[in-house]
Amino acid sequence: MNDALSVTLTPAGFARLRERLARKLLEYDEIRAQRQVAFELSGDGWHDNPEFNRTQQMEANCNREIKKLTDMLQQGRLVEVIEGQRPVHEVAVGSLVTFVRWGDDGPAAGETWEIGGHGDSDPSVARVAYDAPLGAAVLGLKVGEYAEEVQLGEHLVDIEIVALHASRPVAPRPQPGIPCPTGTDRPEERRP
Repeated sequence: MNDALSVTLTPAGFARLRERLARKLLEYDEIRAQRQVAFELSGDGWHDNPEFNRTQQMEANCNREIKKLTDMLQQGRLVEVIEGQRPVHEVAVGSLVTFVRWGDDGPAAGETWEIGGHGDSDPSVARVAYDAPLGAAVLGLKVGEYAEEVQLGEHLVDIEIVALHASRPVAPRPQPGIPCPTGTDRPEERRP
C-alpha cells in the first residue's frame, strides 16, 4: 500500500472523494472527446496540431488525478465517529480537543476543535483535518502534553492539550419560568 495515498476518511470525506472522482471522470470523457476532434481535424503531429498535443497533456494530467483519487478511495481507512464515544485517551480522528495556543504574548483563550478525516477541514464549524498542520501537530497527544514550535500560518506557537471530550457540549435546554433570548417566557413560544 502506498502510504502517501493511505488516508483516514470519515464517511462524509469518503463521499466527497467519490464526488470528486465522478466529476474528474466526466472531465476526462470531455477531454478525450476534444482530443478526438482535434485528431480528426489535423492528425496527431505536434507541429501540425498543437490542440491535439494540449488535449493529450490534459488527458494525461486528468488520468493521474483519477488514479490518485481511486487509490485513495481503495486504500483509505474509514473511521466512523460516534457521538458520545469519541476518542478521549489521545487526540485521534474524531476527537473533540480543547487546547491553548502559547505564543510570544503568552497563552491565548482555549479553543475546541474536532479532528476530522482527510479533506474534512472546515474552520466555520471548528473542524480541522488530521493531516492539516494544526491537526498533525496535535494528533497522538494526551491531555497535559504539548506540541512545541508549531508553524501555523506566519505564527510559531506551542499547543497545550487541555481536554478531550467524548461528545459535543449540549446546549442548555429551556427551563420553564426562565427568560430565553427570544424574549418569550413560555417554552412553547420559544423559537428553535
